[in-house]
Amino acid sequence: VCQGMEPPPPSSPPQPPGEGDEQLLLEELRRAEEEEAQLDRTIAYLESAERDRTEEVKELSKRLEAAEEVLRPLGGDGDNKDAGELQPGGKTDGPFNRVLSTAIKTGWMHKMGRIKRSWTRRFFVLHNSSLTYYTDAQCRVMKGCLSLNAGVVRRDDSRSDFHFFIDIPGRTLQLSASNELVMNEWIKAIREVLRGNESTLGTTLTRTHEKSGWISKEGKINKSWKRRFFVLFEDGMLSYYRDETAQTEKGSLSVRGGDVRTIDIPKGAPTSHNFQICTRSRILRLAADTPDDMRQWMQVLQNLIDKLLGKRTNVKVLFVGLPGSGKTTLLKQMKILFKGYTEGERLGLRSAVYSELLRCIQQLLEGAAFLGLRVSDTDAARRVSSLPLSATTVSPEIGRDISTLWKEEALQAAYKRRREFELPPHAHYFLEDVERTCARFYVPNYQDIIRAQILQRETWFDIESLFFRAVTLSGRFADRKRWGFHFSDASGVVFVVSLASYDEAMEGGENSLRESLLLWDDIASNAALRDAPLFLIFTMRDVFSEKLQHSDMVDTFPSYSGGSNVEQGVSFLRDRFV
Repeated sequence: VCQGMEPPPPSSPPQPPGEGDEQLLLEELRRAEEEEAQLDRTIAYLESAERDRTEEVKELSKRLEAAEEVLRPLGGDGDNKDAGELQPGGKTDGPFNRVLSTAIKTGWMHKMGRIKRSWTRRFFVLHNSSLTYYTDAQCRVMKGCLSLNAGVVRRDDSRSDFHFFIDIPGRTLQLSASNELVMNEWIKAIREVLRGNESTLGTTLTRTHEKSGWISKEGKINKSWKRRFFVLFEDGMLSYYRDETAQTEKGSLSVRGGDVRTIDIPKGAPTSHNFQICTRSRILRLAADTPDDMRQWMQVLQNLIDKLLGKRTNVKVLFVGLPGSGKTTLLKQMKILFKGYTEGERLGLRSAVYSELLRCIQQLLEGAAFLGLRVSDTDAARRVSSLPLSATTVSPEIGRDISTLWKEEALQAAYKRRREFELPPHAHYFLEDVERTCARFYVPNYQDIIRAQILQRETWFDIESLFFRAVTLSGRFADRKRWGFHFSDASGVVFVVSLASYDEAMEGGENSLRESLLLWDDIASNAALRDAPLFLIFTMRDVFSEKLQHSDMVDTFPSYSGGSNVEQGVSFLRDRFV
């Protein structure tokens, strides 16, 4: 059959593997085992994180269900078997016909959730004294009902889309229409319903006012919280009343020359959306119902304060220094002092705190291994070491592993010798309080934010009539060529130097403090900054004091003769700069 084809040559018998081949096979086998172990650790971590997320979702779902039960009007049960279906010709039996028979206006809109802050499409029905919304156009499942006996409807002028608000006692409902025509029709119809009730406000709203609505306030004497109806008038007077129909105010405060800022949750506050108004005569602490309501009140108050003060003076200050000098820490401290972090901002910084915590324990484990110190709980060490620094959460179980490892004698001994290896300066702070950090509903406090490595390039706040803008400039050599456009409108420069950098080297091998001196000379002699004041700030004095006890500054500056005296060391470095 295969005439003309040569038979294939006989195959040579397989050769036994040599010694080099055996080594390669063993090496590949070892790598495969390591990859499999790493994969197992990653899977275990993901399963743990998924369990934590599932429990959090269950807890939030329970809260949401409880809130919906409170908000659900009586008779709005979606399982009602008498609920009719839309029949041909538009006639129905059941509640659908009863709901629409007295309706003034109906239609679809989106609403912002009161508990879960997300947009949901609902079918709205407007009656003479209420606005009801359903999951479908057949009005089978009622999701909520607002009494319109008193209130105000207003557009959201801060947005370019079709948003508007309904302010009623105890709640602000945020709605979004499909277009401007639909929005205007709804606003007109709701205002007609409210028109008769708005007149009952009497003298409260006859004066021109900027905003009105319900807020909880802290008492001036007994510090208890009470819910009041607030009205901000155009002349800068903020008055509050027992309710929206009251003719006599319960109190008032002039906001002229005041300051508005967010604050930590005060004791006994009814919500977590807290802010305060500081004037020369009083500090008024307030609690809004929702984050959006707080943001709107703060924006309106600040705009009115600025308007009453006249044009504000803009101040732009540059923070310059080498990497690790403490520029970002200064910016965070200034924001906390003059503006504060909202609860949402603090929640968003949890991942940075988790990253700092993992960096501390993993570098401490590596340092212990470098020093020949071994931990007894190797399983916990393996689980902790396998977590990536980019982890967005650290479970309570991992937190217990970190706490156990931190208490071991080997890691305590390694921490005492931390000068012999690299370790974040705030390791003790994070490792001592790991149970709080790894709690399920953990919210970072200001001390956590200051110590964690959080990139913050810019912040701004108001100081009386000044609009203060602080900008950090990267001190890396490759980034300095982009500094020029910041210099033209700079009101001042804050030069930040780490005292502890006198014995540290940069990536290129240059001494860090000597490089700061060269950069200082460049900034001081820059023609674009001739009229801008230059400030010098030394940071990390505590680390500097500790380093002087075992690292002589003579090695960097031969003319130094102060030994381990901290004051002489600071004075010597100050003289080198100024």
